[in-house]
Amino acid sequence: PPACAYSSLLVFRCFCFVFCFCFCFDICAGTRTSCLPGSPTWASPTTSLSYSVQNPIGMDVAPNGTIYVAKYGEGSQSGVAKVASDGSVSHLLSNSWVVDVAVEHDGSILYMQQTTTDIGKLHRYNVSTGQQTQIRQITCTQDCRVTVAPNSDIVMTGNGKVERCNRDASSCDQVATNLNTPKGLDIAPNGDIIVAETNHDRVLLISSAGSQHTLIATAKPYDVAVTPSGHVIYETEDSIKLCEVAPASSTSCSASSTIYVKDSSALGELWDIALDPNGDIIVSDHSNGRVWRLPLVRVD
Repeated sequence: PPACAYSSLLVFRCFCFVFCFCFCFDICAGTRTSCLPGSPTWASPTTSLSYSVQNPIGMDVAPNGTIYVAKYGEGSQSGVAKVASDGSVSHLLSNSWVVDVAVEHDGSILYMQQTTTDIGKLHRYNVSTGQQTQIRQITCTQDCRVTVAPNSDIVMTGNGKVERCNRDASSCDQVATNLNTPKGLDIAPNGDIIVAETNHDRVLLISSAGSQHTLIATAKPYDVAVTPSGHVIYETEDSIKLCEVAPASSTSCSASSTIYVKDSSALGELWDIALDPNGDIIVSDHSNGRVWRLPLVRVD
C-alpha cells in the first residue's frame, strides 16, 4: 500500500542520513576539514595561498584586506612588511626586533619593538605620511603583544601583565597581572579581552567589567583570534581549533573543533593567527618565512 511504501522510504532516507554523517565524520577526523554541524570548512594548506615574508611573527589585517606583518630580526630582515590584497609583498618600514603589529581604526599602524634589554617600545606609524612616533614603553621579555579594542583603546601585554590604554597611551590601567607568558591577544566584539596564556595552558577571558576566568583549557596556546560573532579561534603548537559551542562571553568552552592539524611538509612554526574581512585565517610561519592564507568556506 502507498502508506507502507512511504514509511519504507522514510526509514531508508534516515538510514542514509545517519550513514553519511558517520562516514563524513570518520573521514574528516583524519584530515584538516571539520564535518561537525555548523562548523567551518577549511582548505588544505597545500591548496592555500602563501606569501614570502622574512622572519614573520605578529600580524594584523586592515579592513581592506591588507596584511601587516612584524618581521623579527635586524637590518633588512626586520621591520614591518605589507601584503596587499593582490598578494604583492613590500617592505613598509625598517626597525629592529618588531614582534607585533595592530591596525587602528583610522588606518594607522601600531607596532611593538622588543629590544634586547627586555624593553617594549610601542610606536604609531601613519601609513599616509610615513610619520612614526613612540607612544609608550613597557617592560617585557617574550610576551610583548598589542591589539586595538572596538572603542580604539590600545590593549597590550608585557611581563605577565595586560594593560588597557586610551588611544594616545597617556592613561593606562592594568587589567591583569601575574600571567604566565601571555603570547596571544585579541578583543571580542563586546570588549572582552581574550588572552592565550601559553605557559599556564589556557585561554583566559578578561571581561569588560574586570572579572577573569579560564575560557579554554588547552596545552600551550600561542595565539587567539575572535570572529565577528564572538567565537574564539585558538592556535596551539600543532593545530588550530575553533570553540564551537559558545561565544567568547561564555563561562567556558565545552567543545572545540579542530580545523587544522599541522603538517610538517606544509606549515612550519606556527606563530600568529588573524582573520581577514572575508573570514579567511592568516597564519605566520616563522620557520619557513611564509604568511599563509587558509581560505574559509564558513566561520559562523
